[in-house]
Amino acid sequence: MKNLDFIEKLMVIHHFTKGLFKYSSIKEIEPNLNETHAKILLFVYKHSQRQMSKINEYIGLQKGAFTTSVDTLIEKGYMLKIKDEKDKRSMNLELTEKGVEVADKLKDNLYKNINDMFDTTQGKEKEEINNAVELLSRFCINNKKKH
Repeated sequence: MKNLDFIEKLMVIHHFTKGLFKYSSIKEIEPNLNETHAKILLFVYKHSQRQMSKINEYIGLQKGAFTTSVDTLIEKGYMLKIKDEKDKRSMNLELTEKGVEVADKLKDNLYKNINDMFDTTQGKEKEEINNAVELLSRFCINNKKKH
């Protein structure tokens, strides 16, 4: 497919989702954190699969940048790094009580921002947007390994 419109639309979606984290008032909630920290906290908060390599695969950072971000979250008391009981070579991440509190605030703030965006959107359009996001998400997951 040689369609620059497609690429441009993907870039718009990328910047939109990046903006959701950037403007989710992360600095107001916790001044020591950035967007990457927020993404890591929210992923660990939501998912039972907490193996570091799997989390990084999902978030998509360079290994060094991811490790540095995780180390910062550990140093600041938001999470712990724990050896995987089934595979001693792997490390899992777990939120501390402080990490759970911040992740919960981040989640609430993100939902508020998303709901605010949808305040002026009609029912059928909301459903179409949700279906489009679901389809795009499946497409991305199915094609993640191919590039």
